[in-house]
Amino acid sequence: MKISKLAILAAGALAFGLASAQRTEVDLETGETAMQISLQKEIFGILISDTEEVHGEYKSKGIFYKNANLAKYQAIFADICANDKAQTCPPVYFTKRQEQGIASMYPNGVLAINESIIERIDDNGATFVLAHEYAHYKLSHSKQRMKVIAKSVVDNAYPIREPEQALAYGGMFEGVKNAHYDYEDQADAYGFAYVKSKGIVLDCNKMFAAIAGGEVVSNDKHDTVDKRCANYKG
Repeated sequence: MKISKLAILAAGALAFGLASAQRTEVDLETGETAMQISLQKEIFGILISDTEEVHGEYKSKGIFYKNANLAKYQAIFADICANDKAQTCPPVYFTKRQEQGIASMYPNGVLAINESIIERIDDNGATFVLAHEYAHYKLSHSKQRMKVIAKSVVDNAYPIREPEQALAYGGMFEGVKNAHYDYEDQADAYGFAYVKSKGIVLDCNKMFAAIAGGEVVSNDKHDTVDKRCANYKG
């Protein structure tokens, strides 16, 4: 972990005291000063590097793992990639990180699926979920989110001491919140369009309730289920 380096960068950001900006797309080559540009680019680099390091640990410790049950989801995801004529298709793992939700596409292009997907949703629902996650990869949402966080840390002069803090507290910044909603709307649109192209009809509300695993569906990164399903034209 590059803790001390990130602390120094965050301390440098304090000199700016810049106001938060509303953004869902960011360009790290732009900023008020050359120093600001340098800081936000370096923070982004540290976040990406730290993600790579953590994922290496997840694989070595078996937190990311594969078994026979994964083959079906790998095949569904491979079809999604092939349908898009993707030159590369992200690797797929099961994860023991229950807190991450049913599936997540990471910034380094790794798809991690909660194995409870087997009990929660059928193959049609799984196809939507994996197409939704593929959209995050195709549209570089995870990396773009890191850029939004990096720029927000600098803009808000927020004293982050380590990369995990930037990721955990990133949702505090209005620009990051806005980005989450935009990215999820775009991924939903891709997922809905994909299942429709395959002749799959979803029971949208039931599917999202199953994805939540009986818990209250969170709206911290997504629109309400009713609003999401209103966009489904199955």
